[in-house]
Amino acid sequence: MAYSAKLDLKDGLEIVRGYSYSLVFEFDVDVEPLQFRSQIRDVGTWEVAAEFTITKDVANRRITLSLANTETSLLDKGVYNWSLAVNDNGELSEWIRGQVFVVKAITEW
Repeated sequence: MAYSAKLDLKDGLEIVRGYSYSLVFEFDVDVEPLQFRSQIRDVGTWEVAAEFTITKDVANRRITLSLANTETSLLDKGVYNWSLAVNDNGELSEWIRGQVFVVKAITEW
């Protein structure tokens, strides 16, 4: 099944370095047969800076993207690119894309 919807998040995501991060998306399609992958890439080198852990909530047609605090602590302050890619039985598409702004924590642990 082909999906034509694509979202470009103009405002980007803000991740606080050293803090856990999660983001929930709810879709109007069945997420059970779909495979999701989401990476953050360095703008300059295009190297993968982090990869989100993705959890499906099939009953509610939701997915949660998350990074542990140990993962965000490895990100340097700055601007990155990210996307959410979908594999539907071999048909690949990118549903969401945008920028990530990694900022330093005001209160650090």
